[in-house]
Amino acid sequence: MKAPFAISRFGLHNKFAVMGTNNWRLTTQEFISELIKVLASHKEMGVHFVLNLALYLDGPHDISEIIQVLNRHTYKVHYFVLVNNYLDDRKITEDMQETLQELVQRGSIHMVDTLVRNSSIRMDQRADSIANIMSDILDKNIYFPL
Repeated sequence: MKAPFAISRFGLHNKFAVMGTNNWRLTTQEFISELIKVLASHKEMGVHFVLNLALYLDGPHDISEIIQVLNRHTYKVHYFVLVNNYLDDRKITEDMQETLQELVQRGSIHMVDTLVRNSSIRMDQRADSIANIMSDILDKNIYFPL
């Protein structure tokens, strides 16, 4: 686990902690165990956590329990859903989006639907889109409702 860091675009007073794994490498239970450790170790630091979650809705990597853990915490949670895959035509379906909305009891969901399919230019556009939303959240302390 690395120390929290700042990114000048978001203001040096905003510190970020990135969890160094995701739920497609670990089972749900393994991920939750790591998540709890990360949250506990940064509890008093006033940081923004960044987690990378794959939207699996069943099986050993199902995000349902992970979201339940996040629902129980007092953090303002913002879920950024990257609708389109970078490498191929796979995308997050409307049914998957609805299921995610049902699971999230606390927090905001931000759909980022930029089509990126093997395009570094479009990937940069998507990154800028995400950064703009993050800037709005951080600079204006906006809490986007579901």
